[in-house]
Amino acid sequence: MHQDYIKVMEIINFKLQKFWTDNPGNVDNFLPPEITITEEDLKIVGIDKYSCSTCLEHLKQKGYLYIDRVRDSEDILNMDHDQIEEFIPAIFCLSISKEILPLIEWYKQGKTEDIPRGVSFDCEKSILNIGDRAVHIQQKNDKPNSHYILEYIFENTDGLEAKSYYSEILSEKFPNDRLTQRSMWRACEAINAKVSKQAGLSNFLLIKSGETGYVQINPEYLETTIS
Repeated sequence: MHQDYIKVMEIINFKLQKFWTDNPGNVDNFLPPEITITEEDLKIVGIDKYSCSTCLEHLKQKGYLYIDRVRDSEDILNMDHDQIEEFIPAIFCLSISKEILPLIEWYKQGKTEDIPRGVSFDCEKSILNIGDRAVHIQQKNDKPNSHYILEYIFENTDGLEAKSYYSEILSEKFPNDRLTQRSMWRACEAINAKVSKQAGLSNFLLIKSGETGYVQINPEYLETTIS
């Protein structure tokens, strides 16, 4: 999937550079930039229509672009967009947000293993990063329960948007400890308290108690995340 993103970013970057070259002057008159992607573009970078459309839809959901029109939508993802007239060679017509520019630079550096996130967790230093703000989770020598909860959240193979259930956290991170789900709930409350005190941000974690209790990163903090 990362390789597909690199190919799509390569196309978008090339098209944007050409757009600015063809439209010099006051850039405010040309915002957001509109570009098209053709079958020839896909052939050049070596990606098929389905894979390209999957990446574009993901980028659209994160606010990086808007898909104005798509041709042969039934053959791609059956997306709900107006079809382009058959004589136009473009497969996709896009409006690009300026927010995508830092993401393009990230891919141009060849960073394919880690995609920049709005949030990240440095397990070694026990520091939670939210945008440009750092929250120190470990205050003393011993790592608190909240450290291991964050480890689990950021290791979750279902992605940062997933719910992490207390029962699974206990099984994975505290197999030999006599802790309860209420202990997990309190540790999550402690994380929110630290985020509030150190970063001035509220409701970083969504926390549910009870037998099916879970913790989840508030989607508001993941709006600029691709995962």
